[in-house]
Amino acid sequence: MSGTTGADGAGDPLREVPACVDRVATHFARPPLDGEIARARVEFDQQRGAVCDDEELFGNHVAAFLEWYAIDRPLGTEGPPVTRALQLGGIDSPHLLRALARSQHSLFEVVDPRLAEPQGLRLLDLVGGGLWRVDLELPMAGLTRGDIFEARLIPWEGRVRFGPVFCYHPREARTAIHEVVSRGRALRWSRFQVICALARMRLKHSRCRNMPAARIYTVRGMGQGE
Repeated sequence: MSGTTGADGAGDPLREVPACVDRVATHFARPPLDGEIARARVEFDQQRGAVCDDEELFGNHVAAFLEWYAIDRPLGTEGPPVTRALQLGGIDSPHLLRALARSQHSLFEVVDPRLAEPQGLRLLDLVGGGLWRVDLELPMAGLTRGDIFEARLIPWEGRVRFGPVFCYHPREARTAIHEVVSRGRALRWSRFQVICALARMRLKHSRCRNMPAARIYTVRGMGQGE
């Protein structure tokens, strides 16, 4: 698995998440905040590594940036744009905005890939800790125990659902990823820093296909990307 995929079907009520995120990001990129979103993009690229528009992961990178800017990144001393949108009004879908404001972005490992009734997955949050049960509208083909990916979990009508943006890491890097997470914890890195360190490795892996993942996913590779 690689790049950005979704687990949502045509009838999924969360199919509007990308459009909602785009509306929030656009609203909070207007003057005088146009400089703020530009600074945020530089910060994001420094953390995760810059991606060119002809690369495999470019669409994933842009979608991940918009989510981060709209949902997670504070506007100065104020809350992130999604929180400000709820306070100020003026953007449609307040129910969806509230769900996004309560969402959690992290790195997850598949604990139990069996699809129970209703369909779902059990996941371990590798960075924040805790077990999650995520409901699916459609099965996520190919997932096996031990698979690791970056995703956003969204509370929705008493259930937990996936957001639309995923970043899958190679299966052969599983042990190394655990070592990177442990090292990040020892350094007291934030969740965002750990996720970005691994995203840089994933980017390098997409560029260096002849290099074994074990040579890319290392604690030594945790330094800031280019």
